[in-house]
Amino acid sequence: MKVDFKKDGIEISGYISKPTFSKSNRTYQTLIINNRYVINSLISTAIQNAYENYLMKGQFPVYILNLKIPANTIDVNVHPNKLDVKFDNTQFVYGLFYSCAMMTINNFNAPKQVEVELNLHTKNSGFSYLNTLNAEEEPKPQTSSKEQDYSKLQQEYVSLNANSSNVLNDGNLLAKVYENKINEISIKAQNPQENTSENPFLQSTMHSTMQSTVQTDFLHEKNYKVIGTCFNTYIIVEINDSIFVLDQHACHERLNFDKLTEQIENKHLLVQQLLIPTILNVNSLEYNFILSNLENFKNLGFMVEPFGKDCFKISSFPSVLNGINILEFFNAVLADLSNFKNLKTVDLVRHKLATMACKASIKAGDRLSLNDIDLLIEKMKKNNMRLMCPHGRPSVIEISKTELEKWFKRIV
Repeated sequence: MKVDFKKDGIEISGYISKPTFSKSNRTYQTLIINNRYVINSLISTAIQNAYENYLMKGQFPVYILNLKIPANTIDVNVHPNKLDVKFDNTQFVYGLFYSCAMMTINNFNAPKQVEVELNLHTKNSGFSYLNTLNAEEEPKPQTSSKEQDYSKLQQEYVSLNANSSNVLNDGNLLAKVYENKINEISIKAQNPQENTSENPFLQSTMHSTMQSTVQTDFLHEKNYKVIGTCFNTYIIVEINDSIFVLDQHACHERLNFDKLTEQIENKHLLVQQLLIPTILNVNSLEYNFILSNLENFKNLGFMVEPFGKDCFKISSFPSVLNGINILEFFNAVLADLSNFKNLKTVDLVRHKLATMACKASIKAGDRLSLNDIDLLIEKMKKNNMRLMCPHGRPSVIEISKTELEKWFKRIV
């Protein structure tokens, strides 16, 4: 997603990844400050926090960003190799990058597109790789020299990857890929009548992923047809020339999360009183933790009061989470006590909102009627719901008619 942000003489430009795409480390993050390559933890953290409710734990966004900032507001001599800088106003810079990333992410809301997995193989290949080379586009048998075939294949591979999010950076591995592919060309040349489906190149461990290209706007299409459910977990909906698979738990979880967040931000949190208060027994460490966070829990809709030694009385909960198991929720919070004791109030609230929404949502395995499904979909449309759960998992996946026809070899 393109970034173009200007404020108070500072410019941020470049690209950040869609919330549906991430990496397992930070090595795909590139930052240029005043034409110098820099590794800066402040900016990396700001962007990571902007993605917090969109990426699963252990996943990181990808970005290539260029920052132009007045030279007199930074110190470039804080690293021996000048690989980092120090900002005069760290909070201001943090806020700029956080806001910039959040605005860009908020302008994106599309269903995750299905990934088509193709099994590719050579007799001698003992490795796997991920790229976007389509098995249907294999080079045809050639009678030219190996060098000519290698050159053509390289051009084809680079061309295909120019529009791909999966770019193979390992030169040695790429060379092995080319070598094995050239061996395949030789096999075909020696056996021109050999059926492609029986070729050993198409029968092994090499792994290829190709993203389908689909354009249907799920939330703004008025006419849709509910096909049904499968495994009492996934809802199947047909719209135009695509089918959408909805994770019923993830969709309801996002609705609950957004509603709860909105109520807290607007200070209009609706609270439901318990006829019979819930009693929570804790140990001394847990007691001190809850006691120091009574105001935080109150802001979340929980009225918690001391009730004797190592014990609390809980007399209310947020109405949007009707059906929540209060003891289960508090036990989940206390189970992660070591992770929360040093958190600020805002971080505690944000972190537990996702948990609360999850606990009160429709579960995988719950049987839904057609009326339940229609109600869920209409709520998603009405709220222009983000198509990811608060933990970063996709809630809706789209499969185009074209992709299905490719699977069944109706089209190639």
